[in-house]
Amino acid sequence: MNFDEDGTISLMPNPDVRPLDDVLKEIFEKFKMERLGGASGRGWSSYATFQRCPYLYKVSYVDGERGVAALALETGSVFHTFMALHYLWMIDENLALNPFVCRDELMNNGARPEAVLQGWRVYDAYSMHYESDYLTPLAMEEWAQGDNGNTCRYDLIARVDVPQPGIVPGTYIVEHKTASRFTADLLEGWHNDGEVLGQIMVWKQAKLDKKFGKLRGTIVNIAGKQKVPQFQRVIVPAQAWHVREHAEDLKVWAAYQEMCRATNTWPKARNNCVHRYGLCSLFQHCSSNEKLTPIRRLEKAVRSANSARRAIAAATDSQTGLASEPAPSDTTSETIATQSEGDAVSGGNGIGIMHGSEADSQPTSAES
Repeated sequence: MNFDEDGTISLMPNPDVRPLDDVLKEIFEKFKMERLGGASGRGWSSYATFQRCPYLYKVSYVDGERGVAALALETGSVFHTFMALHYLWMIDENLALNPFVCRDELMNNGARPEAVLQGWRVYDAYSMHYESDYLTPLAMEEWAQGDNGNTCRYDLIARVDVPQPGIVPGTYIVEHKTASRFTADLLEGWHNDGEVLGQIMVWKQAKLDKKFGKLRGTIVNIAGKQKVPQFQRVIVPAQAWHVREHAEDLKVWAAYQEMCRATNTWPKARNNCVHRYGLCSLFQHCSSNEKLTPIRRLEKAVRSANSARRAIAAATDSQTGLASEPAPSDTTSETIATQSEGDAVSGGNGIGIMHGSEADSQPTSAES
């Protein structure tokens, strides 16, 4: 959480915190590893966003501005990265970038501390809960492409050798999720979830049975963020009829996307401006015709204003011993710094948003 100088909560991004994707990219490059936990391409999240609101899809995917990530979303991303390294470590005991090293690298390179610590708290509890895990990892972050350009990046592909309650031996997709609480709709909803069905669909279309063995289904591996973390695994069987229906539905949604793109018309789904996570991140923009400012430009301007304030403070401190009154330039510099920050908030053309709920890119069934 970011605070202003007067102690009130600031709605501006913390200038000392860097975007998580940037930090993770640098860490994996440092260890000469392929990035784990990245975007899948044309996956379910883009379809889900379009179904929620074509205009939100346009801002997020066509214009390329996702907005500032919510803490819950960054926590989920950190947890996913720890989990990918956890199972990769099971295969390679000499892995240089293990979860412990990754945690320290994130903390030392500007990632949001709250997200890192929360993600680690849940991962640490997970590793102890499943100390004797029945999942044998076969591949982490396996990327595959199906028909019509649909793609998928699988969190984990694993084999179960010993029968478990409700789980027969065989090959499974394992999808990691985090959630604040376990409710009936959360646990049951995965059986008709577009992401889960899409993963099975792409598996079949990419003929991954030949590489990993016959697919039994998906294990939705849910980690709870309760005070004492809880864990639940939900089994979704791979049913041919369900996958066929989902594939036909996506053809219609893809055609609707192409129509919007061809006509450059992206209607606002106003029935979804308020959802289970609160207000849409574009709510203020859509309800007041407020111009959107690119997030990166805004963050850079805020950092510049913050650096100016620090320079002013340092100059003032150095002059304290030379004069009993502050130099006249202090006031002028402070005014300039304040104006710069104000211009960064209200000025600029383009896209991006800073306010409102930031959970729009989260799945509807869980927080990540």
